[in-house]
Amino acid sequence: MIRSRKFSLPLFARSLSARLLVLTIVFVMLAEVFIYAPSVSNFHTNWLKDEAESAHLAILARLRTYARPELTQALRNAIEIDGYDYDWSLNDTAEH
Repeated sequence: MIRSRKFSLPLFARSLSARLLVLTIVFVMLAEVFIYAPSVSNFHTNWLKDEAESAHLAILARLRTYARPELTQALRNAIEIDGYDYDWSLNDTAEH
């Protein structure tokens, strides 16, 4: 015959101070998650913006280097690229 034993916590885990300590640890960990996740997202967004900005500058510099003389003069005053539609089909990996 199997007797079921009632599960009981050790004496130190039953005290009010132990319960308060566990609750404090849980709430601190939850607060860290709620602060850390948006921080990582913000860092990633800023990194992507910086990468896009540096890519635009690199493209303009490359165009200035190899453009015809009449276009080079127009590109000297350009600080950003306007009206560029990217052909996303170039990224397709499927065989045609």
